Amino acid sequence: MQQSQPLLTGEDGRDVEDSTVNTGIDYDLWQKDMGTPLRGSRIHGLQILALQCYQITKHYIQDSILTRRFLISILPQYLQPGGLKAPPDLRSTAYLDALRGYAAWVVVNHHFYWTNHYLKLPFIDFFHSGRAMVDIFFIISGYVLSHNLLQKTREKREQNLLKSLASSTFRRYIRLYFSAGFAALVSMLLTCVGALKYDLVAWQGSFFVQLADWLKDMLRFSNPFADVKGYYYGQQTLNSRYHPYLWTIPAEFRGSMVVFVFCLACCKLSTTHRTIACWLLIALCYLWDAAYVALFMFGVHLAERSLNKPAPETSSPSPEIEQLQLEVGAHAEKVRWRRSRLGTGGRYLVAIIALVVGVFLCSQPHNLGKKGPNPWPVLSKAVPSWWHGGDQGREHFWLSIAAALIVWALETCPPLQRPFNWGFSQYVGKLSFGLYVMHLLVVRSFWDGPLNQLRSWLGNGQKSYCFTYVIFMLLVFWAADYFTRVDRHIIAFGRWLERKTFT
Repeated sequence: MQQSQPLLTGEDGRDVEDSTVNTGIDYDLWQKDMGTPLRGSRIHGLQILALQCYQITKHYIQDSILTRRFLISILPQYLQPGGLKAPPDLRSTAYLDALRGYAAWVVVNHHFYWTNHYLKLPFIDFFHSGRAMVDIFFIISGYVLSHNLLQKTREKREQNLLKSLASSTFRRYIRLYFSAGFAALVSMLLTCVGALKYDLVAWQGSFFVQLADWLKDMLRFSNPFADVKGYYYGQQTLNSRYHPYLWTIPAEFRGSMVVFVFCLACCKLSTTHRTIACWLLIALCYLWDAAYVALFMFGVHLAERSLNKPAPETSSPSPEIEQLQLEVGAHAEKVRWRRSRLGTGGRYLVAIIALVVGVFLCSQPHNLGKKGPNPWPVLSKAVPSWWHGGDQGREHFWLSIAAALIVWALETCPPLQRPFNWGFSQYVGKLSFGLYVMHLLVVRSFWDGPLNQLRSWLGNGQKSYCFTYVIFMLLVFWAADYFTRVDRHIIAFGRWLERKTFT
């Protein structure tokens, strides 16, 4: 027998069903939220109206919160509340992430199509020297990839070292080529809608034919055994037809494998012998015209060198020991402190000089400055004559040295690292890969389109360039932010695949 609905008594004495069918009110939810029982009590018409308003307001607030969270989530991080705050626990190598991000920004400037006499002056041209920034990318990669491996090598944790080597080697191809493939896929989709027009890629007339062409291009581009010389040698660069700036990815993958093999081959050597082997390989790479590999190995050397730094003291000595030190070695401590201060000051001075020299060398003219002002004609004669690729390949002799000086200076002088640990710098570092791969798409879709028309309307002067540059960079950061979100999922996929397949 069906049980009847419980009834409430209205103001006029008639029975009113206690149900959401008549009033639209969930009395159980009201009682749970407000702690006020309603069953069996007398409800006035105003009470029913109040209850309905309460439920509608609650649902509206919940929907508003969800809508607000969604709207905030689709904004780039630099527009989100607190989006530019630095993480509370920065790693010791966090400054390298920011350096890589700013280097990617310089690459964006390098492709910005803004010619000005003042921008070609020494030191100022550094902010447009995209060629040298690629060399900085390779040094940072060598440092980051080897740091953890070298630390485990020093601690004689062979089993953990083998596990880390297997994990890094297994995931490296996915991390590089899957992300690069996604960037080329975005380029293909923009080509389909007519937003991008390259000389090397034409509209195939059908989306599926275009997709098949993209897959064919990716199969060719992702061949890890193909020639990786790239722009270092001027011609026959290995890149994607849908994204010409991906030429660094094959070189990045090959250099990563060299780092892993070196760490494995030299894990039984002492620190001194491993350092000698590293510098020997760097010298041979310059003789073999493989500067990009030398840059990776210089990053390995910097990582090895960073492990020589003493660990920070976590606790102060006891009062008895302090008193003993004061009584026995007060004078010796004072002398040692003075020598330490002089030594630290001297290292910082050398690091600053190296930074200035490195920045200056990054201003090297495109033709090596053979007919330019001094010292470029003299420096051009020091480039090995057996290097291939003409001036475009040989320019990396001094640019690679410049990149090494810059990263070494920052590693040697911690005060120089502080601006790179700021919140905005860390945000730029987080978007480094996205800035590098997405700026071309923004250039070909917005800068060559609407922003070009806006620049012409404003007069094509310096003010119009500055104004459109700000808009352009905001769009680049927005696109890079979205790409970074996808890139994080690609990295997570690699880790998931490792967990599912490793035994």
